[in-house]
Amino acid sequence: MSAIRKALPLLLLSAVALAPDRLLAQAEAYPSRPVRFIIPAPPGGANDIIGRVVAEKLSQRTGQPFVVDNRPGATGNVAAEIVVRAPADGYTMHVGNATIFIVNQYLFKGLTFNAGTDTVPAALMAQITNGLVVPGNSPFKSVNDLLAYARANPGKLNYGSGGNGTTAHLFAELLKKRTGTDMVHVPFKGAGPMLTDLMAGRIDVAIENLPVILSPAKSGQVRILAVTSAEPWPLAPELPTLQSQGVQDFNVLSWFGLFLPAKTPRPVLEALNAHVNAVARDADTVKRLENIGARPLFGNLAEVSAFIERERRTWVDAVRASGAKVD
Repeated sequence: MSAIRKALPLLLLSAVALAPDRLLAQAEAYPSRPVRFIIPAPPGGANDIIGRVVAEKLSQRTGQPFVVDNRPGATGNVAAEIVVRAPADGYTMHVGNATIFIVNQYLFKGLTFNAGTDTVPAALMAQITNGLVVPGNSPFKSVNDLLAYARANPGKLNYGSGGNGTTAHLFAELLKKRTGTDMVHVPFKGAGPMLTDLMAGRIDVAIENLPVILSPAKSGQVRILAVTSAEPWPLAPELPTLQSQGVQDFNVLSWFGLFLPAKTPRPVLEALNAHVNAVARDADTVKRLENIGARPLFGNLAEVSAFIERERRTWVDAVRASGAKVD
């Protein structure tokens, strides 16, 4: 028995020493089976458009299916909770953004998880600007037209978003605050359904991700009055900015990344990060993203964490400034 006791510490040390090798082997083989790739929105939104491009490219690169699973609901909380409860093995992930990873914990009451601590960012995928958009047959031809009417007719205009607490909702609330206007919020279950009603003229205005509205704008179904970036967006330089139209201090961009359960082994996160970065630099990926108005975004794990922390500070301020609440 004493010999066993003496040997036990050595056995434990050996197990610890072998653990990194086991994790490294696991990472080198990753992925070795199909991956569940959850998109927290219905088809048609920027999450879905960008996510499907990346999922397809990851499948081609790794030889394993990244199976898209659309799980909309509760402004991304449905998808986030699936990932939080999933095994931390790298085979369940979701396309996340500022809303899901940062904003929701400050907006929603009674959440049983915190995406900011219960999931971990593994990679960034793309960044986009947003557009202030109206139906194609709208009488508003410019930002000034829209704001002049809104100021003269408080509460008469309505604006749509993909749901309470989405970045589109917060952007519009910030616009109201910065311009002294009053418009009524109409939340939808995703950007796709919102766009359908916008094109039909059932809502008056929205601020939405450029990939969602660029194609219908080109066909005349909607009209983009301005973009929300401080500078003209390189992929649509003809569009003016809100700041150039007199809306002060309005510079908001949207981004998308991949998030996994918080206890996912770091070697697996590093392997996934490397795959996504390679995909983001792929010429065909860049072309496909640019065609929808998105720019690839990438970085190692440390750079991803630093980016997220900067965004956290920005969005916490945005939530407080907007006054938005979700019961």
